[in-house]
Amino acid sequence: MSKPQSFIHGTLTLVITGLIVRFLGFFIRLIMVRAVGEEAIGLYHLVLPTFFFIFTFTQLGLPVAISQRVSKYYSKHDTQTIRRLFYTSLTIALILSVTTSVLLFIIKDTFLLPLFSDQRVYLALVPLLWLIPLATCSSVLKGFFQGLHNMRPQGVSQLLEQIVRLLLLLYGLKDYPFDTVEVLAEKLLWQSVISECFSLFYLLILYVNVQLPKKQQAKRPQHLTKELLSIALPTTGMRMIHSFGHFLEPLIIHRQFVLNGLSITGATKAYGLLTGYIFPLVNFPMFITQAIAQATIPSVTEAIEQKNMKQTHFRIHQAVRYSIMVGIFFTIILMVYPDTLLFLMYDTDKGITLIKWLAFFYFFHLFTLSFSCHFTGER
Repeated sequence: MSKPQSFIHGTLTLVITGLIVRFLGFFIRLIMVRAVGEEAIGLYHLVLPTFFFIFTFTQLGLPVAISQRVSKYYSKHDTQTIRRLFYTSLTIALILSVTTSVLLFIIKDTFLLPLFSDQRVYLALVPLLWLIPLATCSSVLKGFFQGLHNMRPQGVSQLLEQIVRLLLLLYGLKDYPFDTVEVLAEKLLWQSVISECFSLFYLLILYVNVQLPKKQQAKRPQHLTKELLSIALPTTGMRMIHSFGHFLEPLIIHRQFVLNGLSITGATKAYGLLTGYIFPLVNFPMFITQAIAQATIPSVTEAIEQKNMKQTHFRIHQAVRYSIMVGIFFTIILMVYPDTLLFLMYDTDKGITLIKWLAFFYFFHLFTLSFSCHFTGER
């Protein structure tokens, strides 16, 4: 395995791969909107927040916890504990995600489906439940490599996932005109499942071939599960609140569209415009601040383990400064040139005023992730 990456190197790795992934994502979204239509996109985005909410619960904050703990024991060259941390985290993640998916599959008709005002999402629920354990295991592996100060596996796996999705999307173009909206939304989610399988397989290959330091600590730490959960549970609590808001968002917005006079089909199409055009643009700079935050956790943890408070404060202030600079730059671009961006990306002028309003509030959202990750690194 290559030597650990520095904070700047690790951040740049995630930013560069994140930029490529983001542009690929825009290209994929562009094809999706034009190939399957706004209504199918709306249906697809109606169920996605449900996946993210369940995924937040099943991953249990373990990616952050394993990143922080692996970084701690990696600085002590404690190979055996690092392996135990990974196996413990993966076991917890597998049990929780598989159990949750099976239970939700059993009760999907009586519990999940009635949550949606558009009942045509029923076909998309099955691939969504398959996606949960795959994505949960991938997130644990990504956290493991972050703890080793190696950000490359995460970036490459995301890139691989997007490439596979693009190839699957292009392969199915000839059939999309003959499919119903329900089938189109289902196909889009199955493409996500298959691409996640490729990403997970790549990460597993890297893990099998990883080389850890030979030196081992004599005293084996006890209660590793307790160590992991002491970080994972508070992190999960914070993210569950955030994910629950995203989970309610499509249900409330779609229902409000219907209550204000739109038909079910019209409401789904309007929600497709919102999630297909506006949200991707205002969320675009998030990949940079996420990269900064993810690279900060192991750096802060290692500095604390070495009792180097000067380095700890330096990393925190450095990450916050970078996040604020990114936020200011993109907020100005979004507020001044929303019409140009919409035309270049989607060949439309819908949503200009809304982008200007959202860009201002998203500025504060851009660097909150950095603060939360610093608190995690300091635990």
